[in-house]
This record gives sequence, C-alpha cells and structure tokens, in this order.
Amino acid sequence: MKMRYSKICLLLLIALGVSACGKSFEGSWVIDQETTVNDCLLAMNSESENEGEENNAMAEMAESFAVKMCDGLVQSMSSELNINDNVMTFNALGKEIKCTIDSKVNTFLCDGEAGNDEPGSISIIGDKLVLQEASPKEGEESMKFTYDKG
Repeated sequence: MKMRYSKICLLLLIALGVSACGKSFEGSWVIDQETTVNDCLLAMNSESENEGEENNAMAEMAESFAVKMCDGLVQSMSSELNINDNVMTFNALGKEIKCTIDSKVNTFLCDGEAGNDEPGSISIIGDKLVLQEASPKEGEESMKFTYDKG
C-alpha cells in the first residue's frame, strides 16, 4: 500500500509539473475577426489622438475610414495559421509567411520583414492566441491579432 501511495504522489507531481509549464502554441488557430477588428480600431484611434484631430466632420470621416481599413486588413489576413515545432505559417496577401517563435521569451520574427528586426510578442490569454506586432512609436498602440483554437 505504501508503494502504491508513493506512485500516486509521483504521478501527481509529474502532472502538476507538466501543467505548470504553460499552454502550448502548437496547432491550428482561426482568427477572431471581431476582436481583431476592435483591436485594430483601438490602435488606429491611438494614432489619431496623437495627431490631435479637432474637427468633428474630419473625425467622423477618419473613423469611417478606420473601420473600412481594419475590416479590409482582417479580411486580407489568413483566417487560419498553423504552429508546429515553434514555426508559425500562414498566408497573407497571397504569400505564405513563416515566422520563428522563441517560446522562452514568447516572441516571434517572420521571414522577409525588411527593415524590421524587432520581434512581435505571442501569448495565450485565456483560450486565445494573441499576436502583437513590435511596439511602434511611444504612446501608440501596436496592432494585435487574436485567434481561437481551430
């Protein structure tokens, strides 16, 4: 009976250790369009606030343009991405994009990003995968893309 108790304790410790390692990025993910469009609008609004728009008509026109631009951006992005062995692949604007994930610091860097060697961040918040571009200018929001498990 004593040996059985120690085996159960050992199995519980192993299970606890594995669960404490965090959630895996691996698998297929499908874009959460509503959340991503809303995050895009927040990023666009932070830029326009920094520019100090004062004219109501201009502000309404800019907001309408921002909604169309964010919808278009999300539509042009791949609705699905795959992550396998810390390599993320997806299609954007008709091209396959590959990004390398550094899971130790939760960052990613995509191939072919000319002039951009600053990695974006990758995280799991709740049950969603969140990709966030490298921070733009100080005081501006960076763009986030949110995905659900596919």
